[in-house]
Amino acid sequence: IVPKSYMSILDDKTVILIMDKFGKGREAEVKMKFQEKASTELKEEMDSIRLSFLSKRADYEKLWLELNRLFDYVIDPRFPKEAVYTIKHRIKNMERLIEKIETHNQKNPLDQINNSNYSSKIDDLLGIRLICYRRSDKDIVNDFIKALEKENKIVFLRDSEEKTPQYKWIELDEGNSDEENFKEDIQYSGYSSTHYFVKLPDSSPSNIKDLHSEIQVRTIFEDAWAELDHKYRYEYKRKGIEIPKSIDRGFRSLSAYVQAALVHAEFLCKDIEEEIKTCKSEDSALLSSE
Repeated sequence: IVPKSYMSILDDKTVILIMDKFGKGREAEVKMKFQEKASTELKEEMDSIRLSFLSKRADYEKLWLELNRLFDYVIDPRFPKEAVYTIKHRIKNMERLIEKIETHNQKNPLDQINNSNYSSKIDDLLGIRLICYRRSDKDIVNDFIKALEKENKIVFLRDSEEKTPQYKWIELDEGNSDEENFKEDIQYSGYSSTHYFVKLPDSSPSNIKDLHSEIQVRTIFEDAWAELDHKYRYEYKRKGIEIPKSIDRGFRSLSAYVQAALVHAEFLCKDIEEEIKTCKSEDSALLSSE
């Protein structure tokens, strides 16, 4: 009578449409029965996803090992190891996965994630993070990843995403520029990173060739800010705990300082490199004269 994807959002209009079968005057009873059924079906679906993902964890570990080989200087000397501070990886936490699916399904009743499609709809079940020293190092690593795609060592699932800090205010009362008259844009993020969504080529082992992974490229400055923000702001907000605006703004300010530090560090590093070049040139000239 009612599509399964609509069970959890059954509304009064839908109840009216099914009254011919159940009889008038039983709207509340019918709605409750369908919501109970929806709840049971949702639990069963989430349990099946848990079992499926648990059985695939070993495959995602194998996928990590295969992708990590691409970032091994010993295997591929072209890998810009001097630009990379460290490489991290994680397989998505089970409960965080379920929470993400439930949130998506509530917001997208016509585009449900279920046991048959979750591994193709969620790209970050395996997350890999290449952490660079400075901004110019990110460009070097990004070029290397793009080269891997051209050589068919990885396949891009879609265009890469450049996450950059956003500082946007919406005026509530036109003509009045007092701070109290503005609200913070909920789309704000101090997060900064480049994201690639990839899979292995079809020639890869059958148990991992269709698994998706997300590769992030960021600097140590950006990674430090993201870790702090995730632990002390994002996690509390995700649990429904209201964060005072002063703290929210403090994290925004911290993000701006991080971006300023990135620029400053880039100039300092370039100055040092130029200084070293000058010293080497002078030493070379001195040896030649002798």
